Amino acid sequence: MFTTSYVLILMVRLIIKEVNMFFSKGCKLKSLKVVLAMSGILTISSLVPIKDADAALSLFSRANCGGFNESISWDPWAYNWLWTDSYHYYNGTYQHLLRTGWAYTWRSYAGHVNEGWGGWFVSGVHWRWTSSVGVYWMGSTSAVNCNLS
Repeated sequence: MFTTSYVLILMVRLIIKEVNMFFSKGCKLKSLKVVLAMSGILTISSLVPIKDADAALSLFSRANCGGFNESISWDPWAYNWLWTDSYHYYNGTYQHLLRTGWAYTWRSYAGHVNEGWGGWFVSGVHWRWTSSVGVYWMGSTSAVNCNLS
């Protein structure tokens, strides 16, 4: 991956090359202004940081929520390689672990319906895989009620 300074050096070299080409061919000043304007736009656009790929991903857990005990990773705009673990505790005692395994999906759900009516604690662990980074931990969530955490 190129660094910003490397990209800027390449852009400056391109601008100098274009200016020299215009003057050597006797091109009009108007054409030179267009090239310089476009080069400036390209240079500025190289300074703008790329949107974080995880920005649309949401992570949450719920417990004792009308029967739901669950941990969910989801992105309504894109499919991702996701893995979600949901650890369930009842009255402070570990009961079980639900795992999704790897799935290319917009919603990774690990949970039980008709389990969480009171006394439950849910802890979620959320993972993602990308070809550029590999496997990485996106975060942990926990809940004792319907509040999204």
